[in-house]
Amino acid sequence: MPESINLLREFDDTIINKLQESYAKKTKIDDLKGITISHEPFTHCVIQNLVSDPSFVSELNSEIQSKLKYHKKNNDLYQFHQTQDLGKNKSKYLSKFRDQFLYGQFLEFLKKITNINLSSTKIDVTSSKYEFSDYLLCHDDNINQDQHGRRIAFIYYLVPEDWCEDGSDGGNLDLFRVNEHFEPVQIVKSLIPRRNSLAFFEVSDSSFHQVAEILSKNKTRLSINGWFHGPVNPKAKKKTEILSGLNSYESVEPDIFFEWITERYLKPINQTGIQMKFSSSSEIKLDKIFHFNISVNKQIHILYD
Repeated sequence: MPESINLLREFDDTIINKLQESYAKKTKIDDLKGITISHEPFTHCVIQNLVSDPSFVSELNSEIQSKLKYHKKNNDLYQFHQTQDLGKNKSKYLSKFRDQFLYGQFLEFLKKITNINLSSTKIDVTSSKYEFSDYLLCHDDNINQDQHGRRIAFIYYLVPEDWCEDGSDGGNLDLFRVNEHFEPVQIVKSLIPRRNSLAFFEVSDSSFHQVAEILSKNKTRLSINGWFHGPVNPKAKKKTEILSGLNSYESVEPDIFFEWITERYLKPINQTGIQMKFSSSSEIKLDKIFHFNISVNKQIHILYD
């Protein structure tokens, strides 16, 4: 076990009590020793100068840029680079940040002020890197289907010290207001990234947010981010969407269905690889999965005509 160090800046009982009260009573805190809590459009908190040791922050920043492997993520909804899950990474400073800080000091701090029984064994941790023109469009982080899942999302920023506070570098965390159908309709708040600050919010059916496009050509929006798990917020349980104008589905015999699928996707070894990749990155692209020959097109037409 590595030597334990106290990374979390000190919060006395007075500060803790005020944060607990704000969280429970939904009252706003504009600036309490570098901490802000707001409940519009949904409850979120930003803590400045979170890690007490500046040299540790510098070493952590250098380590993750030099030792971690980032993978490009690119589709219509996002464009940026991200690591795989860092739960087992053994890099010196990252492992201390994860094991002693996220799973230790900061987890206990979060449980105190939110009064949520967060898991001490399940925290998703990755690192994300946004460069010029990168972005992440509006989403709510809510993929919960069970009673236990993502409860609090967090972003720990390792942006350069000179990241512009007027928003001209881009990369803001934009928060959306929702309408009566829980659909995002308008950005009502933008949180500007700052080095050694952390933003967190509860995952719910209204926690819509996005990462605004990076406008700086020479600065990188680097972060360590993920989710603390716990009992799912009742507001976060997915509602069944009822879409009008769609035909009801028809059952298809397995033999007919398998005729549609390209042979390589029917091989067990390839199916295992697909499962592993999807479990690792939560996304996958399957090229040319359907034959789409004349007979298949005819069968599809018959089913949905």
